[in-house]
Amino acid sequence: MRLADDDICVQIGPEHFTLRPSLRAAVRLERLAEGDFSALYQRITTGHLGTLVGVIVAASIHLTRSETVHAALRGQPLNHQLSKLALAAMALLPGITFSKPAPAGEQTEAKPIPFAQYYQRLYRIGTGIMRWSPATVWASTPAEIIEAFNGYGGTLEEELAGAPAVADTLDRNGLNKLRGKGRMR
Repeated sequence: MRLADDDICVQIGPEHFTLRPSLRAAVRLERLAEGDFSALYQRITTGHLGTLVGVIVAASIHLTRSETVHAALRGQPLNHQLSKLALAAMALLPGITFSKPAPAGEQTEAKPIPFAQYYQRLYRIGTGIMRWSPATVWASTPAEIIEAFNGYGGTLEEELAGAPAVADTLDRNGLNKLRGKGRMR
């Protein structure tokens, strides 16, 4: 996990695109990959134009439409441009698909979860626990959200322990109990 990963810049003809491995990009790319990042990686490495354009659109820090990318490609040597797009896309993926290995000699009981669920948890941590605005969470990378939460001094399991279930009612006592745990101020 790397913090402060540099944004990835790619120029196609006259257009410059700046890509960031943000949570928003991660969610969009997970949808593009239909939950299978290995298949997405395969389509990137084989130069699938629709996939490469989709990655640029999903990860661009500015609102970018596929038509803009296609227009930039017009009149350009396609092989060279596809290579540039593929390199940018491959540089982006580690920032959104990383996994933290268990320390040497330690066993983990954590079960793998789908990326969509993982990204949903990160969003909930950012907005619900860390109290960041949705815009801040969407613009942050997964690594930034995790590291900020680690600095918060807890784990997700500790934070959610004793939280009322969805079906439970939250009366005055329940609200005071949550305040006592530092969740609400």
